[in-house]
Amino acid sequence: MSDLPRRFEPPLDGAPDTPARPFEDWRRAVAALAAGEKSGASHADLVRLSEEVIRTRNVLALDRLAAGMLLPEQTARYLPLDERLLSEQDDTTHEAG
Repeated sequence: MSDLPRRFEPPLDGAPDTPARPFEDWRRAVAALAAGEKSGASHADLVRLSEEVIRTRNVLALDRLAAGMLLPEQTARYLPLDERLLSEQDDTTHEAG
């Protein structure tokens, strides 16, 4: 088994979504990123894991908004910026020299 962090994937167990699912998905994505950072994962893996944290955080924020919760102003302001960031190509490549 590889020591590299696995890509975060939501469970596909067929269970219905629960109110806690977006939070749990975000929490797992954060844990996967932390494990990748600790294990010295490649830059590409860290970028991918970071993207998963952003995606799951946005899903969590939108889920909370749909449930009638008010989002902090800063969170609401950053949602469109996060989506733009995710659509852009990574320009921070770090190649060993």
